[in-house]
Amino acid sequence: MSSVSLPECLLVENSAFKDCSSLEEITLPKCLFIGDSIIYNCSNLKTINMPKLKSVPNAFTSGVSNLETIIMPEATFIGVSAFADKNKLEEINLPKCSNFASNAFKNCANLKTVNASQCLFVQKSAFYNCTNLSTINLNSFVGIYDTAFYNCSSLTSFSANVFSLGYSAFQSCKNLSYISLGSINSYKRDYQTYALATIPPYTFDLCINLKSIVLPEAITYIGENAFYGCNKLESLYILYSSVVRLPSYTYNTPFAYTPMSDSSYLGYYGSIYVRESLVEDYKTHSM
Repeated sequence: MSSVSLPECLLVENSAFKDCSSLEEITLPKCLFIGDSIIYNCSNLKTINMPKLKSVPNAFTSGVSNLETIIMPEATFIGVSAFADKNKLEEINLPKCSNFASNAFKNCANLKTVNASQCLFVQKSAFYNCTNLSTINLNSFVGIYDTAFYNCSSLTSFSANVFSLGYSAFQSCKNLSYISLGSINSYKRDYQTYALATIPPYTFDLCINLKSIVLPEAITYIGENAFYGCNKLESLYILYSSVVRLPSYTYNTPFAYTPMSDSSYLGYYGSIYVRESLVEDYKTHSM
């Protein structure tokens, strides 16, 4: 059996197709709910077509080593490790997905493009070590958690209104040269308010091609080694209206405190741009 098509099926029970090693394609056009391990160890499965499925279970593709295509335009949630270690998966289009759980696409070494324009949450290690990921389209508001894009070494830019940021979120993104965290850094959902206030430790550690970054006005604290190894970082803009505590290693780099007018970000190599009224306070603070 190389393919399964169940046009009227609404529910698939646990382990329904487990160990079907010859199965290459599964099509469930009306399926709304699936149990656990339905395709466990279907090692030759290449295409999953479930256009009505809303939620993808944890470890959904465990034992599926040849997956190339997923069609799930209605999926709103991708479970823990749902598509981890899928080295033949190159592109995902999940236009209604709002949440990538931990390790969702971890170690998908050949994943190049992610289109998820409604995604609000990129949980821990969701795209960890996706070394060929170069294009990612998310919601204009997004929370990015610990090691979410760790070692996504082909990613060159990222821009969104970030309302949460975890440690090592972009660590070792060696080709990242531009990043914008946006200017609206709070988000309210289900009676809970998320608000970005810190750059956690190791957030941009070893982003060796990062040249410039603007820290939103909401940022009041920069964690240790947040920019460690960013040897090409030319300018760091701090918009907060009071002195932001800087990591101790910053004081030993060639940065100079430079007044920043509201109308111009121009300057010279190695500047930390701060509000003009705070320049002397920063100098005193760093001594």
